[in-house]
Amino acid sequence: MGSWRIQPTTRTVIVLEGLFDMLITAQKIHQLGRDADTVAVYTNGASPAAKMKQWFSQHNQFEYVLFSDPDAAGEEWTDTLTTCIQTGGAQVCAFKPPDHLDPDEAILKGWWPSIL
Repeated sequence: MGSWRIQPTTRTVIVLEGLFDMLITAQKIHQLGRDADTVAVYTNGASPAAKMKQWFSQHNQFEYVLFSDPDAAGEEWTDTLTTCIQTGGAQVCAFKPPDHLDPDEAILKGWWPSIL
């Protein structure tokens, strides 16, 4: 998942489905100079393991941002993680990249949510 990258200064956790999405997002976070307060993690696919869902529900000290893939599995993934995160009492917002692109493709083409 990459949660080992979370530091005491982390405030925002960007969650993605895939490894390449996470790597490109981490690169963008670094380019923006946000390494101290923002980190990218991934769930290794659209069906997070029970242990991972539990982790999200138990770590409400973060603000979560979800970048989903543009397919039905991505929608289900978003719903599942949103439920886990909100059950734990944390805030979460979800984004679907434009033009039916995966998050890594959209970021490489210049997309980035303005709230970040």
